Amino acid sequence: MSSVRKDVGAATHQGFRSSASRTTTSSASGFHSADKYVEEECTTNSLVIVHQKEGEWTPVAKDWLATFVPTESSLNSNFRPFGNPSDLPDIRPMSSQDEELVSQHQLEKHKELEARLGSQIDGYATIVETSGPGILVRELPDVVGTKVWFGEWLLWQILSKEDLSNVNSVLELGAGCGLAGLLLASKGFNVTLSDTNSGYVGAEKTFENLEFNLDLNRKFIELKGGQVQALALDWKDRSNCTKADLVIGADIIYEPRLFEDLISTILTASSKAIIVQNVRREGTEKFKEACEARGVRVTTTSISKEYIEDTPIPETDLLLYEAWTLEEIPKP
Repeated sequence: MSSVRKDVGAATHQGFRSSASRTTTSSASGFHSADKYVEEECTTNSLVIVHQKEGEWTPVAKDWLATFVPTESSLNSNFRPFGNPSDLPDIRPMSSQDEELVSQHQLEKHKELEARLGSQIDGYATIVETSGPGILVRELPDVVGTKVWFGEWLLWQILSKEDLSNVNSVLELGAGCGLAGLLLASKGFNVTLSDTNSGYVGAEKTFENLEFNLDLNRKFIELKGGQVQALALDWKDRSNCTKADLVIGADIIYEPRLFEDLISTILTASSKAIIVQNVRREGTEKFKEACEARGVRVTTTSISKEYIEDTPIPETDLLLYEAWTLEEIPKP
């Protein structure tokens, strides 16, 4: 187990360093890149997911890391995997008639692709990392918590640089789609993915999607020696909060009224946390002050292209993030 954990940085960093290993397509998450790659394997965890290569959609290999939008959502949203008909300019907002033409175009091209592949397509990839590991993460375009945001990718890259040799158990707060936690679990950690399943519009659907992603990847994770479970966790009621060696989270500091509850939840679970945060969000400095008042030291690491060699995040957005290490100060 320890050898797996010591390899976290090397394994993940190898994948992120080489830009030749990533393909990115327009997505509900907003990632864009001109890089396109191809692989002939077409099954990943019993699903057929396709990604784009030079304008064509091609199956994702079973050992790749991929985020994807399910087919129905892909064809009936602004994702538009096949773009517009060639004679229709991309001028928005579109008329209802043009929107109907675009929808028909998506469906026709989708059916043509299924016929060519000889199998049902379960989803369209938004991000593909060809160096693996073989984790699939489903995104849904209509709920905030069911998208993989920039911070989650950064959290995973930050963790790949950390010495986690003394860490066995991890609790992810506000896990959303669960990307970072699932990737840690695939490296041999015991990971609890937590989020609320009530309290705001879309919370129940977010938690259902989190459980879906967990179940989708459970067999692969167990084969790699890891463990993963989902936990419906309310920061105000911490009675079921699990203990962990490390707490992680990305973009979870955005409601000042919840700061004290969040700090209490972190301290209930562990004496250490690693959080990646967009510092444009309201109250980030107030959160640091609240931590200091509660006896929690916050160490800040600025994130730049020099620190993260390869990322799907535009540099202008990248510079707005910080990585925070929170550590409970021992009482004298």
